[in-house]
Amino acid sequence: MKIHSFILSFILVGGLYSGELITNGDFEVWSSGVPTEWQPEDKVNIIQSDSIRYSGMYAVGLQTTGSENKGIYQDIPVQAGVSYTFTAYLHGISGTGNQGIGILITWYTSDGGYISATYPVYNTNTNTWEQVTLTATSPENAGIARIRIRCYANSAFGGYADLASFYPTDSPPQSFPPTIKNVTRDPQNPGAEENITVTAIITDDETITTSRLFYRVNFGSSTDVLPDSTVDSFFYFTIPGQNDGDLIEYYVYAIDNDSNSSTSDTFRVQVGNAVYYVYFQDDTLRKKLGKFIHEAQYS
Repeated sequence: MKIHSFILSFILVGGLYSGELITNGDFEVWSSGVPTEWQPEDKVNIIQSDSIRYSGMYAVGLQTTGSENKGIYQDIPVQAGVSYTFTAYLHGISGTGNQGIGILITWYTSDGGYISATYPVYNTNTNTWEQVTLTATSPENAGIARIRIRCYANSAFGGYADLASFYPTDSPPQSFPPTIKNVTRDPQNPGAEENITVTAIITDDETITTSRLFYRVNFGSSTDVLPDSTVDSFFYFTIPGQNDGDLIEYYVYAIDNDSNSSTSDTFRVQVGNAVYYVYFQDDTLRKKLGKFIHEAQYS
């Protein structure tokens, strides 16, 4: 069996034996039709799904082209006699049990000799996301764990997987704060009294429990609004219409179930297209700069 050289180099220098051991377990990075760091088996079609996903922008879909159970895998260096946990979110399509999607671990020696494999853990429902977990102790002579996500459907589409994780059971991955990205507004140039819809993509390694948009007008007090709606990782907020010439500043804030929080950049937009104003919070500063700025308006 071929074991990739970078895996062997990790073993020689002591390895990565704590925290998250999977790379690209959220399937957000792809190259040539395959999620990076994952290896495809033969007789399987791999789908980059942006419509059915648990979190982020993408999930991976698996379809076998024959009667064998096939999918994708990563080879990860492990220590012998240690308990490891492999977990993933699965979305079965073609059935349950051996007619869907599942995870398993195959153990190898450091030089690639096969030792044993765990029993697969499958999806138990269809057309819904569920988290499945497999915990197993590595054999005494194990040096490599081949973690597999496989399609269990004969010449059919088995389902999707997302947010895969593999770690020593007594050393789970560190929880990370939410990620807030792609904050956009519509319209880009709002008119007087025109509502503004702000959209943000908010993702997390676990669950978003709170999300808010904070805005203020003309350097006044901040007001927070809850999302009007959410679709997957897309959060939609509304800033009510303001007067012509008003300056609106806003940002998005999110908290996850581990109380980690994140704040987006602050964005600014001035209402109306014809007149632009310069605002000063300090009247003394306005007077000092007034001779350089024509018709500056203080607020």
